[in-house]
Amino acid sequence: MIKLEDEKMETITGGAFTITGTMLNAVAKAISAIFSIGEAAGSSLRRIKEDSYCPIN
Repeated sequence: MIKLEDEKMETITGGAFTITGTMLNAVAKAISAIFSIGEAAGSSLRRIKEDSYCPIN
């Protein structure tokens, strides 16, 4: 193994952005949540507009 001096260590670049399964799962859940919120909001607006909502007793 080669020992590097501090000056050389500062110039090392490397590594790549890797997509992990955990990251993909989080993105999928976020997209799913956004669609669910949009679906609920759209359904509520449609029911209010059509005056077909159930009254609260």
